[in-house]
Amino acid sequence: MNGIIESVLYLSKMEEGKLTLKKEALQVRAVVEKFVTEREEKFQERGLKVELAGDAQLDADSTLLEQLLSNLLDNAVKYASKNTTICVMMKDKEISIQNVCEEDLRSVEDTLCQPFVVGDTSRSNQKGSGLGLAIARNICELHGFGFELICKEKSFEAKIKG
Repeated sequence: MNGIIESVLYLSKMEEGKLTLKKEALQVRAVVEKFVTEREEKFQERGLKVELAGDAQLDADSTLLEQLLSNLLDNAVKYASKNTTICVMMKDKEISIQNVCEEDLRSVEDTLCQPFVVGDTSRSNQKGSGLGLAIARNICELHGFGFELICKEKSFEAKIKG
């Protein structure tokens, strides 16, 4: 419950423009590798592999970039089909995180970035507040990055363009 409250307060601060950015040139791959190392046990529990390709540099606030990538990767770990691969592709100022999921999310794609939306009802058994994608989108907007979700049949992709 505390985590949900913290996320709501964090989202509120972002929406009100009360966060100050401290931008610096950051290598995305290093942030992703740190995430994967810290959550290796979660990946193993679900039989997930991570495939990293390339690197990207973004001018971003380091804390917010870590939050953005953490939210997207946590989402991928929670909702990826067991025994599949999460692909993180990075080039220039673009990042793509892709995973295979159990459900076809095309019908709810437009609502997934709204707070407290967790996709279709079959995902409601997952532990999540429905705030991760809303926060990720807001962090992108705060930085002036593009943010796009692409759902095709049983695949999910989050794209960031800096």
